[in-house]
Amino acid sequence: ALPIFSEGEHYWEVVVGDKPRWSLGVVSETANRKGRLHASPSNGFWLLGFKDGKVYEAYVEQKEPRQLKVEEKPEKIGLYLSISDGVLSFYNADDDDNLRLLYTFHEKFSGKLYPFFDVCWHDKGKNSQPLKIFWPASD
Repeated sequence: ALPIFSEGEHYWEVVVGDKPRWSLGVVSETANRKGRLHASPSNGFWLLGFKDGKVYEAYVEQKEPRQLKVEEKPEKIGLYLSISDGVLSFYNADDDDNLRLLYTFHEKFSGKLYPFFDVCWHDKGKNSQPLKIFWPASD
C-alpha cells in the first residue's frame, strides 16, 4: 500500500532508468482520477513528466506543461514533500551526495496527498520498463 501524506516531511526516490515516458508527483485525495486526467495544481495534481525520451515538463497552471531545461538525463528522481512549508521538489538523485534540483512547486496543501506514479502506455514495447520506487528507511 502507498503512504498517505497529511503532515510532515517526506522523501522517496523513483528509478526511471532509460524509460522514455513517465510522470511522477503527488495527487490530492479530492482530485478526479477517472477518465482523462487534467494534470495541474488547481485540479489536485503536482507532477513532473518526461516524454519522447528527451522532454521534461512540469504540469503547471497553463494550457501546456512548462518545459524544463535538464542538463543530464537522470536515472533516479528524488521527491521531497514538506506539507507545512508547502513544497514539492523534484531532484536528479543519481548522486546521493549531490542532489540537483529539477523543479519545485510551492503550494498550500490541504487534505490528504498520495504519491502519483504513471508508467504511461507501453508504446509497443518501447516503454515497457518499470518504475522502481524506494522509500528510504526512517530513523
